[in-house]
This record gives sequence, structure tokens and C-alpha cells, in this order.
Amino acid sequence: MKPAALVQQIALLLGKPWKYNFLAETDWRYEIIDGKGRRLFLRPEQDRLRISGHFPPKTTSSYYRKCKSITVSMQRPAQAIAADIARRLMPDYLAAYDQAVEQCKIEQADAARRQQITLLLMKVTNGSSYGWKRA
Repeated sequence: MKPAALVQQIALLLGKPWKYNFLAETDWRYEIIDGKGRRLFLRPEQDRLRISGHFPPKTTSSYYRKCKSITVSMQRPAQAIAADIARRLMPDYLAAYDQAVEQCKIEQADAARRQQITLLLMKVTNGSSYGWKRA
């Protein structure tokens, strides 16, 4: 079976909200998405399929992007592969994704606060910096 057809069956077997992303199909990588920003990347490697979770850089913290991935044989039926994904990858990925989103919100709020402090300092000092020469 071709990898694209296998991945399409896996997406159907994972159930809602997961679906196959036809727009991202390439010869070397396939995607299963859930519509909330979460994605699974499936990459054929000879007779195996490497499956990993994706963490979008603008909505998740980089700390969590190293979530584990799993490898399964492409000779196995799609139902067995989908069960493996649900059992071995999904719990870790979904928990890591939620933590990464929360951490990203904290990082963005902290960056916004630092930006406000910088703007206030610029206003108070009229845009000049205090160096050792002015001390």
C-alpha cells in the first residue's frame, strides 16, 4: 500500500477531530491535523513510518518541541498503527502540546511586559541611554 493511502486510513481510524491534510502532502511527509493547531507528521523511512507531533513556533513554547516520536512498520494494518499512535504517542503529545501553549502564553505576556518597560524607559530618558561616560 502506498504511504499516502495508509496515512489517509490512519487519519480516519483516529477519529474526530483528526483528519488527513491533503494540502500538505509531499513525497516525504504526510500530515494529520485536528483543526486546533495540532499536527502529526508521518514520514516514510524505507519500510517504516516515523510519527511525531508538531509544535507551531508562534503558538507553542520551544521547550516542548522535542516531544517523543514513534516508529511503526508500514506492513502492519492501518487499524493497528492507529491504535499504536493513540496508545504510544497521543497521551504524551497532547499533554506536551497543552503545556507548550500555556508556556508560550506566559512567555508572550512576559515579552509584552518587557516591551512596556522599555518604552517607558525610552520616554523617561528621551531615548538616550546612560552609559559609563554619563555616570
